[in-house]
Amino acid sequence: AVASVDTPLAKLLAGDPAGAGAELPEEATSTWGLRLSIAALAKAGRVDDALRKAKRLKHRRTDFKVRAGDQTLSFRDPAAANALSLLYAAIAEQAVRDLPGWPSLLRARALVLLERHAEAATVLDALTKAMPADPPSLAQLVNGGALDAEDLRTEALARLAVVALTLNDAARAQATSNALMQRQRTVSDRVWGAWVKTHQKQPIADGIFPVDRRELLVPLRGEIEALGPNAKGANDVSQLRLVDRYVDQLQRRFASVLVASDKPALGVKMREAAEEKTANLSPSARNTVSSLAATARDNMEIGRPRVALKYLSRLADALPDAHGPAEMLRDLLSLRAMEQGGSATAGH
Repeated sequence: AVASVDTPLAKLLAGDPAGAGAELPEEATSTWGLRLSIAALAKAGRVDDALRKAKRLKHRRTDFKVRAGDQTLSFRDPAAANALSLLYAAIAEQAVRDLPGWPSLLRARALVLLERHAEAATVLDALTKAMPADPPSLAQLVNGGALDAEDLRTEALARLAVVALTLNDAARAQATSNALMQRQRTVSDRVWGAWVKTHQKQPIADGIFPVDRRELLVPLRGEIEALGPNAKGANDVSQLRLVDRYVDQLQRRFASVLVASDKPALGVKMREAAEEKTANLSPSARNTVSSLAATARDNMEIGRPRVALKYLSRLADALPDAHGPAEMLRDLLSLRAMEQGGSATAGH
């Protein structure tokens, strides 16, 4: 037990890097302390220190080992599971901190993950008030799920509205939301608008995203084909499957809206429609690590744990921290099978 909020362990649990190196409870492993330290250092912007600790992290090791009779039970702390995602966010924030223009949108995304919402609001406010002079790069568009600078500005408005809600700045949240709702020119705009409404606890309209994704794919491909076979970059767009990847991101964004609107089954259906089936639930150019992890989570939400386990198991090679949730879920499924008279290996 933590006796005082002034103890090193209490500080570490509160995300204060001053608690790094705290004496841990007897049942805790050094891995737990490392994860908590990495998270605290990342949120404080001490990237180099966090990286040094991350090199010592053993992803398959659990956070707690508890003796129960003649057995040792291992547990993982869900509150410490996001350590590396915070570290990657801190690395990204540091990399683009001094870059002008559209890279600051990437910085804002990282700042939100790091819970530095006031800083994120300042960055997003600047982007929404004046469009950067230089156009966004192709990489910024592809990674942001956008077709042009206007799409990125719509995202900045949506994120600013949600950050303002987090900061309890009701006036700015409402003003930004109103500005966003006036920009409903595309499916992407409407999806971002619905995303904000879920944070405002408002219902979303039907028909925001087409039931058949080909309604988006066919016109976009047609525009590219109309440029002719010799158009600069047309072949690259085709080989990189950028049209599919754009629609994937848009569809996954809407899936998250559906889940947040208490429609998880529809959300899973949307996520699965955005998957590259030939990759078979595994990471690929289209199947991103984050999208597969979200699909695993949403399948748990709708009571499909074995499907979730398939995603986690195939994800583990690309995302080492997926080993932990996969092992826990496998054990739970085995226990349930044994309680129902089945084999202990039924969870595999």
